[in-house]
Amino acid sequence: NANYKINQSSEGFRFGNRFTSSTFLFYSFDLSSVKVRPNLGILYENLGSNFINNDRILQTGGESLLTSGGLEIQKNKISTGINFQLPTYQNISSGQTKIVLRGMFHLTYVF
Repeated sequence: NANYKINQSSEGFRFGNRFTSSTFLFYSFDLSSVKVRPNLGILYENLGSNFINNDRILQTGGESLLTSGGLEIQKNKISTGINFQLPTYQNISSGQTKIVLRGMFHLTYVF
């Protein structure tokens, strides 16, 4: 999976553009009447510098590499999952911002 977001200016301020990419491996097995899918993955993010009045704001932007692990469970048409993301490498805002732990939860209905 890869995404690129181009940000627009608002009142002279513009957040930097953002590139994200991820890849996940998962294994699926049946447990009683549910499907269980543990997963492992890596995520890469590159954040462009922010701008104000077309001037670059110093010490903004950066990049990070995260390792992720999670679990998804599906029963019939409803699926729920959770994952946790730990930084392997990070250099965001010249070290002013630190990722400690991130997570994601989802609830999905397949129609």
